[in-house]
Parts: sequence; structure tokens; C-alpha cells
Amino acid sequence: MKKSLLVVVALLGLVSLRVNAQEGVTRTLLMDKAVKGTLPLTVKHGGDIEFFIRLELPDVEKVPSAYKSALTAVRDTVLSKSMRMKYVQGDADFKQLKAQFETRQFKNLEGFIGSMDAADRDRRKALFRWYFEYSGQLDEDSLMNPMMSGAPFFQFYLQKVEQIGNTFFSAENLVFDSRTGQLLTLADLLNMTPPNDVFVENLMMDEFRKHHPEETDYDFNVDTSASFEITKTGLNFYIPTGNVQEDRLDYIMLDKSVLKPYMKKGGLLEQFWK
Repeated sequence: MKKSLLVVVALLGLVSLRVNAQEGVTRTLLMDKAVKGTLPLTVKHGGDIEFFIRLELPDVEKVPSAYKSALTAVRDTVLSKSMRMKYVQGDADFKQLKAQFETRQFKNLEGFIGSMDAADRDRRKALFRWYFEYSGQLDEDSLMNPMMSGAPFFQFYLQKVEQIGNTFFSAENLVFDSRTGQLLTLADLLNMTPPNDVFVENLMMDEFRKHHPEETDYDFNVDTSASFEITKTGLNFYIPTGNVQEDRLDYIMLDKSVLKPYMKKGGLLEQFWK
């Protein structure tokens, strides 16, 4: 299932968690700022700094105690994966998180510009814009809080785009154990001990070659470390193409029938695909 990827405007949407069918509780970390010539950085080098972030995070304090631990783990993982930051306990309106993020990014931008020679700085001045985009969504089967619905896992799609004269893009599908909030890897779901790891990777490449008979310049991204999502029919792996303009991701779908020999007995996939 391909997901719509937005560029530049940052939106990380966490579908509202619902408690006992009541409106769910989330807290929003929102930043939308443009700095134009008011900082020593922009006065010295010219150009603008802009960033847009929207994070909808679980409000752990407002959920039943049985789910606090798992949702705390989810919140902290999303912050770490998206912004490489840790939650500040008691930071009711995220002021400390915003200040930490802004300070770090201005420092990074200063270092980037400082690494250029004068000619390069003049040539790229118009590109001294740093855009951040974070966007995400729960899968469409998780509109209700899965920790209360009995589902064994839930998924959160996370995308990040950074641009400072050029663009960095990444996309992950985060799969969490709904009982604990643990972020799951493929090895948590399948028996990936040798030689199974090679067999599964060969399955991926065989499926990839059905759609790409000729080698591509992103063949090296076809391996078992690829991000994946769980569907009712199998696993869908995300394969980055390196193309930041369009078709940023390719996909490999492995049907559950070919993966069943590698499923962990009594594991989440066995529960889901039974």
C-alpha cells in the first residue's frame, strides 16, 4: 500500500488514539517558523531559514494506567526517530523541546555554511534554506487504539525530508508491539538465524527482479534491513530509490504463504495471519 508523500510542508499526523471509544488524547508539538535576516547567521551569510514540524504524540498522562508504559515507549520512539530528541518530563507545552531543536539546527546550518568556500557560499546563497518535514499516520486498520482493541501490533508511517541546498529523504514504517510499545524489527517476527536470513533476502530479490529484470542503481537497498509494513496478505518492504523528485520508494511485497516457513512460532505474525 503506497503512501502519499508530501514535500516541504511538515506534517506528522498521528491518528487520534481513542480511549473507550471516547475522543483520543494527543499533544501537539507544532513549529512553523521563518527567520529572515534577523540572526547573526542570516545577516552574515544571507538566505532564509524555514522549518515546519507537526507532531501529534500520545498524551501519556491521560490514558489508563495499563497503557501508560507502552504509549510512553511509542512517544519516545517517534521523537527519537523523527527529531533525534528525547521527551522532557513535565514540559507541558514543549518549550524545552522546541528550544533544543532550534538551537541544534541553527548550529548545524552554521557548520554547513562554514564548510563552503566564499565562491560556493555566494553561488548557493539562495539555497540557505533548511526545510524539515515530518509526516506520519497510523495504518488504516488502527483508527482505534490497538492496545485496547486486542490487535497484536500497530504501525506508524514516518517520513522525514531535510533540505539545505540539497535534499535528504527517508521513510520508515514503524511497527510496535501493542502490549509493550516495543519497536519491532524483522527478526522479532521471523526466524532470521542463518541461513534463513539469506533465504528471505533471496525471496526479496526474486520478487524485485520480477518488476526490475535489469539491475538498478539501488539494488543494494534490497536486503532484510529494509523498512517494512505488515498487511493482511504479507509483508511490504520499502526500498529507497535515491530519487528525491518522484518515485522515492519502490516496494517489494512478499505473500504470507512464502513467509510462513520463517514465522516465529506463537509470534505476532502467526497471531495476525492465523
